[in-house]
Amino acid sequence: MGLITHIHEAMDDLQTQLKRMELAKATPEQFGLAVRSHPESLIVTARNKMGTGREFPMKVGLAGKLVETTRIRTDRDQLDRNRQAGQALAAAIEASGLAPQHPSRGTLFSGVSVDLIRDFLRAFRADASDPLTDPRLMADYIDARADTELREWDVLFASAQKADTTPANLSGIDMRAFGRSVGEPDLRQGVLAISGTSRRVGSPGDERVGLTKEQIDAATNAFREERIRDGKPVPETLPPRIFCEVKGRRPLIILRFVEPVVPEELKAKSPDLVLAWSICFPPSDVQGGTVEYIVNTIRMREMFGEEEIEEEALGDTE
Repeated sequence: MGLITHIHEAMDDLQTQLKRMELAKATPEQFGLAVRSHPESLIVTARNKMGTGREFPMKVGLAGKLVETTRIRTDRDQLDRNRQAGQALAAAIEASGLAPQHPSRGTLFSGVSVDLIRDFLRAFRADASDPLTDPRLMADYIDARADTELREWDVLFASAQKADTTPANLSGIDMRAFGRSVGEPDLRQGVLAISGTSRRVGSPGDERVGLTKEQIDAATNAFREERIRDGKPVPETLPPRIFCEVKGRRPLIILRFVEPVVPEELKAKSPDLVLAWSICFPPSDVQGGTVEYIVNTIRMREMFGEEEIEEEALGDTE
């Protein structure tokens, strides 16, 4: 029965992506595909039978990674449910009695129970074609660490710094929306591809929230020394993973409102404000919570990029 259920889920995932590929009038060589493989390796595809697309299996884990909802469907009902999930999380945090902090990037709560985070992620839905925001992967990974490394979270309700940005709130927590460009071809097909190829919802440096100055300086210096030692230039904008990988840090989830920046002729297809999230997962010593996918090289580049140089989100002037 488990195998049958898995096949059904994998077919649903692939069918969604194939529809997107057809609507985009793209070929498999141009379009990134990710197919969920069986968690117990009951489905095995030989590489010499996988065609010329250089497809290969990969195991997706979340330790030390920044994961963001860069692809969100424009379905109004689901967008409303996502916002309601954010409202419920904010209300539950406030009811817990945790004191808010007010760093420059928004309103921060530290020591939030993992149960509240799991409730939020269970209700929130992004585009089903993105493996990294797969709610099943999230649930498996967090459940394996809920009593240890991921027991308590930092939660940032991010707010744009510019005064002329659109105001919003979650359960009375004031926020200001971040303008972000979206991919026009995807928008025509009902998907907000936030910030296009830069694949960023957040702003550079978000991942430092919750860290001490000493932790930030240590991570920054270690990265710069590594680049210099390898004969590579030090990028002006540092990659988020160096801050996610700080040992002993709490997991960080950032909720923000995105205001899509779209051409006039596409405004009818685009919602005004969309709730999105980013999660910075700390390193982990716990096994479990990974899911295997079959991906082609195009999808690999979409998910992780070709070079570890952090790009700013398009439209981000923060």
